[in-house]
Amino acid sequence: MNLNMQTVRSYLGQAAQTAKELSSQAAVAAKDLSSQVVGAKCLREYTVQGLTGSAGPGCMWKIFAARSRKEGKIRLI
Repeated sequence: MNLNMQTVRSYLGQAAQTAKELSSQAAVAAKDLSSQVVGAKCLREYTVQGLTGSAGPGCMWKIFAARSRKEGKIRLI
């Protein structure tokens, strides 16, 4: 196998470009994922006031009083 320096540089340039594109795609995916994980819709739209009850097997579901950020009304979430 006879590789000259021009061919090696070409392959390295292509590899660097591919790595740059993958890095950019990974950053976009991480941003999307973090917004979904960190920002649960109920926590973005309500301010949690306190625990009001629990239900389900072993009381695994918790019911909280929460104030709506838009309307200001208290709801159970």
